[in-house]
Amino acid sequence: MDLLRVRQIQLLWNTDQICARLGLGDKDYPAGCGATVPEALRNLANAIEGRDLKVWVPRAAKPYTEDRVQKIACPECGAIHASDFDHVIAFVCDECGAGVDVEE
Repeated sequence: MDLLRVRQIQLLWNTDQICARLGLGDKDYPAGCGATVPEALRNLANAIEGRDLKVWVPRAAKPYTEDRVQKIACPECGAIHASDFDHVIAFVCDECGAGVDVEE
């Protein structure tokens, strides 16, 4: 089974149809096309269901304050990231290497 880690669905025109595809870039990810956005998204959903594939959407981390230090637990591995900054929007986990978005 393939595991696709994606955060976005890309919508674009392909000649006279709208195409919806998982992720960004030119990887061989599933896509669906149609005359309208809902039709393209339905075709994308059918393409996902027809394959031995699992789509995983990463969760954003929730910051908290402990001893006047902002801390963020990696949602992938649970490692704690401490920050000297007042506001963190994203970080790369030192333990597992995952790119983590942080809730605002």
